[in-house]
Amino acid sequence: MERLVLTATVESTGDGYLALLGSLELQGEGETARMAEDDLVDLVRSWIELRQADESLGQALTDAGFPGLEDDTEICLEFIS
Repeated sequence: MERLVLTATVESTGDGYLALLGSLELQGEGETARMAEDDLVDLVRSWIELRQADESLGQALTDAGFPGLEDDTEICLEFIS
């Protein structure tokens, strides 16, 4: 099984945190870094589910710079400092 690791960062905004996944142009927000990460995880899940439902996930990932993924590719989200 192939594995795709999406890498996100977390930044302090002074009054909270942003978790950023630039490759898909998604961001989560929260009062703590963990809350921002959790928000982004929920957004990524929704993003994937919507694209799976209309069968556009492969094309959306290709457009984001991840071409040639198989149907059984495992998509993982990793946070870096």
